[in-house]
Amino acid sequence: MCGITGFVNLNNKIARKAILKKMTDVLYHRGPDGEGQFLFENFAIGHRRLSIIDLSKNSSQPMVTEDKNWIISYNGEIYNFKDIKKELQKKGHNFFSSGDTEVVLKSFVEWGKGCLAKLNGMFSFCIFNKKDRILTLARDRFGIKPLYYLEKKNYFLFSSEIKSFKFHPKVSLEMDQESLAEYLTFQNFIDDETLFKNVKILKPGYFMEIDSNGIKKIENFYNFDFEKNTKNGSYSETKTKLKHILSKSVDRQLISDVPVSCLLSGGIDSSAITAIASKKIKNLKTFTIGFNMQSISGIEIFFDERKKAEQISAELGTEHYSLMLKSGDMEKAFDDLVWHLEEPRVGQSYPNFYASKLASKFNKVILTGTGGDELFAGYPWRYYKNKELIQIDDFYNTYFTSWNRLLSHGDLQKILDRKLDRYKFYDKFKHILDIKIYNPSFKDLINYSLKFEIKTFLHGLLIVEDKLSMAHSLETRVPFLDNELSDYALKIPLEMKLKNFEKKTHIDENIFENKVDYFYDNYSDGKLILRDALKEILPPEIISTRKQGFSGPDKTWFKGKSIDFVKANLFDKNQKLFEFLDHRIVKEKVSQHINGEKNNRLLIWSFIYLNFFIKKFLN
Repeated sequence: MCGITGFVNLNNKIARKAILKKMTDVLYHRGPDGEGQFLFENFAIGHRRLSIIDLSKNSSQPMVTEDKNWIISYNGEIYNFKDIKKELQKKGHNFFSSGDTEVVLKSFVEWGKGCLAKLNGMFSFCIFNKKDRILTLARDRFGIKPLYYLEKKNYFLFSSEIKSFKFHPKVSLEMDQESLAEYLTFQNFIDDETLFKNVKILKPGYFMEIDSNGIKKIENFYNFDFEKNTKNGSYSETKTKLKHILSKSVDRQLISDVPVSCLLSGGIDSSAITAIASKKIKNLKTFTIGFNMQSISGIEIFFDERKKAEQISAELGTEHYSLMLKSGDMEKAFDDLVWHLEEPRVGQSYPNFYASKLASKFNKVILTGTGGDELFAGYPWRYYKNKELIQIDDFYNTYFTSWNRLLSHGDLQKILDRKLDRYKFYDKFKHILDIKIYNPSFKDLINYSLKFEIKTFLHGLLIVEDKLSMAHSLETRVPFLDNELSDYALKIPLEMKLKNFEKKTHIDENIFENKVDYFYDNYSDGKLILRDALKEILPPEIISTRKQGFSGPDKTWFKGKSIDFVKANLFDKNQKLFEFLDHRIVKEKVSQHINGEKNNRLLIWSFIYLNFFIKKFLN
């Protein structure tokens, strides 16, 4: 796990090492174990190393092949690299290291872009062919490892993190006004845009080629295919096979030359990963974040998962550590969190920051349960649509509106003080869903919804997880996103994942915040086959646990213990935020929350984040 960065001078000027060194140094947190730079005429490649597999200098980067023609800077882990290595050795390749970096490099030399389909793991990398003067960038199928790029008239830049671009003398980071509108709609960016003007993220499952004239091509090498799931055997056979594949996935991701631990929330996904890992690792360390729950009520009373995590830890015999967060901890984290996360993404992410900080005190590698919900339908209230809305356009409209998480179209126009097309971002939204069935069933539409969540919501979660773990030099691994497991999960029919999917309608969970039992009793029936597959290794109370997000009780804190922090950032007209947003509308939305008229916790978090973001990156 590492940090990569670099640039190409498109005016063919010789690349300067001093610039590359600054761009690389700012990624120190991603790789405190080593650094390296490679320069060739107008091309520059930098690397920061976090040593996980093959701790020797043989795996230092940028790595160069014996003929000096191929160079790689790579961030990630390939869990099947030993199998690929054997295949390459049969083809005559020799190896001077015992890690996966050299395997990725020589796979590309042997198969070109065809190697990308062979790699089971997480990765973003650049590979430079000195003879042909072509730089190739690639990113794994889920986008577990980020990779950003910026192309202007005379230069092309790339990096694991956008902050590297600040240290190139020709770059001035600016707010992208269209992306600001997109974020205030979805609390996310659903395609390849970021909040920074001209800065894009290479989409998951894509690669791109760059030469001295700029970007030559951008192509995808992998597409998700939920809509063609087929029944491969009975429910019982599928359940047994799923359990076997999940166990293999965890085993693969335990490969490491440093200790591995687990994030244990107490939910079914992280508990399953921990249960399997604990059979392989004696005294496995596990970590949980909880919250001070004084004066908390409604749905938020379930947000502190320490008790459940301690129970499962006792069952499995892990060495367990937990940390209780208070409202003041959220406030203290903002400055560092914004610097490391850079562009805002889904949800309220400070719990992730503290979880990684806790785990990093003990280990360099941690497993999480991320991805289980998206593959096995863990958010039932998001999928249930009106059964009568089978017409494609009706479904697009309804589903688009349901993902307007922050502001309605009318409020968006007011807060930005400009007129916007009512269906701004609608075409982009439709393109990602990409419904190809002429007369879809209700089940078909839910499967498309799952695909949309993987390509947008899960992608946002993965960016948050990567940035905030690497802020503490911690590698996060996600066994649910193993190639074999995810391929199999995509083929499992919806009726094996979700009960009674034709009997409910989509809801906003905030509507039922004061009817907790009703909400969970009626909308906690996702991940059916996964729960059944885990009954032999997890206690019943964990199998039947209610689904919830990894979030603090911010609804209560924002109008209680953190109210002064909220007002200091959002009521003061002199804050930088109000160079971009209308102060009156922001204050109105915050006041609605404080007065108990509406739960605007996500919106308030986003406003505060934007205020810190502007001061941190745009000044």
